[in-house]
Amino acid sequence: MKKSNKLIVSLAFLALLVSVGAGFAARMNSAVTAIAPEDALKAANAKFYSSINTMLTTGNTDSFSDVWSHRDSASNFGPSGARQVGWKSIDAEFKREGAMKMGGNVTCEDMVVTVDTDGDTGYITCVEVGNNMTIDGKSNQVTFRSTNIYRMEDGKWKLVHHHTDVAPVMKESTSNAANVAAPKTAK
Repeated sequence: MKKSNKLIVSLAFLALLVSVGAGFAARMNSAVTAIAPEDALKAANAKFYSSINTMLTTGNTDSFSDVWSHRDSASNFGPSGARQVGWKSIDAEFKREGAMKMGGNVTCEDMVVTVDTDGDTGYITCVEVGNNMTIDGKSNQVTFRSTNIYRMEDGKWKLVHHHTDVAPVMKESTSNAANVAAPKTAK
């Protein structure tokens, strides 16, 4: 084999090694940075509770749009006892509740995280623990059982159903919200 042919074959072999090595490195990097489905579901759930807490303290409900499915099959059974079906109804309810600016916070504790084997559906059960203010300015401790069901949509976990226990004090507060601009502050 001529020197020029040996050089061409050597360069081709070197290019092949570099290409295979780069592909392997990319796959290894992807494997290292890939997040487990359960961890991604927990992150989506954390965004939901962050959205609740933002709504309670500031009244801003914009971040719910990123968390919830916008499909007509989405549903919310919150602590007020009301039921909303479809994103538009859910969004309107959170805006109504946000206008009350009840303050406080809610955390999702004692979580059980489940992702179906198909990877398209997952749910989290937990105990919601927190506090807020009622319409008449009284501090209200809350402890609710909660179920949050998620569906994979366009590569992201989206909340399709939220269900909590009913809280009589919140049922009264939210039903009176139309008559009150904001709750009184506790003294």
